[in-house]
Amino acid sequence: MTNPCRSCDERTAGCHTRCPYYGEWDKWQKARRERIKAEREKDAGYTHYKRDTVDKRVRR
Repeated sequence: MTNPCRSCDERTAGCHTRCPYYGEWDKWQKARRERIKAEREKDAGYTHYKRDTVDKRVRR
């Protein structure tokens, strides 16, 4: 989904508060960011484990 403001003919300063298209896009964008954040947090455990394991091997 692309930002609806990019090709909007009715675009003015401060129009985000009353634009229904922007509101819908903003909800979609926030949900997308949350999904990405959850995926990164899921991978973070493995990444920390792997880094700690390599650090231990290097110190020996």
